[in-house]
Amino acid sequence: MAHLTYFYLISYILKNNLENIKINKTLLITTFIFINKTTLSLAFIIPLSIIFLKKIYQFEKIQKIFFSPASILIFLWLIKNILISGCAIYPMKITCFNSFDWTNEVEIKNVYNESQAWSKGWPDRENKNISLENFNKNFNWLETWEKKHLKYILKIIVPYFLFILIISLVIINKNIFSKKNINKDLNLRLNLCIFTSLIGFISFFLIFPIYRYGYSFIVTLISLFCIQLIKDKISNNILIFKVIFSIAILIFLSKQIQKINKNYENGRWPNIYTLNDNGQINKTIKKNIGENFYYYKVISGDHLCMYSKSPCTSYELTSNIDHTLIYNYSIITNK
Repeated sequence: MAHLTYFYLISYILKNNLENIKINKTLLITTFIFINKTTLSLAFIIPLSIIFLKKIYQFEKIQKIFFSPASILIFLWLIKNILISGCAIYPMKITCFNSFDWTNEVEIKNVYNESQAWSKGWPDRENKNISLENFNKNFNWLETWEKKHLKYILKIIVPYFLFILIISLVIINKNIFSKKNINKDLNLRLNLCIFTSLIGFISFFLIFPIYRYGYSFIVTLISLFCIQLIKDKISNNILIFKVIFSIAILIFLSKQIQKINKNYENGRWPNIYTLNDNGQINKTIKKNIGENFYYYKVISGDHLCMYSKSPCTSYELTSNIDHTLIYNYSIITNK
């Protein structure tokens, strides 16, 4: 949903003149993107730039933005995160409050390093003696990442890039459309979207270079690059774009049919008990925390909770934790 919403945000900015772009709507769209996938947080460059470009400096307008639905939503989301983990954006250490009893600095650091390492191909590394921290440093991960994640990204992106590039070159060389003067307003909005997607792509590559974390930045950057090539040749005649859209639908359907045929004999019902092929329910044991409170720990199979008794964890919790009941809410903290 976050990636689809980012595509919508870009289309909204390109479709409307700067004067017609609604700040609160843009902020709400961007907030929805952020709370669904924090790796797309750089999308906030767009609404913040729009505020600057529209010169919204009056106190009353700033106040309306501050108390807008988007601001309230993100504030509540951040508070929820702090109450759960001690961090406004988990596991970013800079956003954590170490003064809270439930904030675990060691765990936060480990989770952050593990997340980065796994997105860069940690399980596929050849040097099994390298630590997580050293793997993440100085592009030590690059060779490992190239062997798996880069190939996967190129496998998906290259056909799309070639398809849209060929179409753009045909439009340019064959003069399919008459030249059209592009106003400064459109140029400004187009450049803003390109800049945001470029910065997002760079951050995606350096921090979490796994396809599902940032593919909207990649796809948008390619699309906007081709739009930049043909923007002065676009007229009101959209026949070719209807043809392109129809071809894209056919390609999409053919790929889905191919996937269905390939996996027809596989199970059609989601694996809710385990990711193992046997489909057996993972065994759990009951453990107490404090008085009259307990949790379940998985001890068999792939050691994932999946659809099991709750609350459940795959980790061995330390004995240095306590349970408190406040207005029927269970609070788990360090002792």
